[in-house]
This record gives sequence, C-alpha cells and structure tokens, in this order.
Amino acid sequence: MDGMDLKDLKWSVEIIFMWLTLLNENSLVGLGISLVSHALIPLLSYCGSKKILQIMSLLD
Repeated sequence: MDGMDLKDLKWSVEIIFMWLTLLNENSLVGLGISLVSHALIPLLSYCGSKKILQIMSLLD
C-alpha cells in the first residue's frame, strides 16, 4: 500500500461527513462518533491538523 494521497484523503473526509449527516438523523449518533474518532485519528497522524483544515476548506 502506497499510502493516501490528497484525493483519497478528501474522499475519506467526505464519506465521514456523509455518514455523520445520515446518522445524526437517527438514533445512531454514538456509532457516528465512534466512526469519526476511528477515522480521524489516523488522518491526524498521517498529515496533521493543519492539512485536515486545508482539506475541509476544499469541501466548501
């Protein structure tokens, strides 16, 4: 595995937020929080919080 590039990282963040949106409408918010915590920890360790914020700004 070669690791994630910017396109993969942006796609992962989009998927996380789609799941959060869907789960927030149901009683499965706890599952959404668990999903995000398990997904964001590797993302933060991969590229740091500044890069995450840059990617989030691209989603707007």
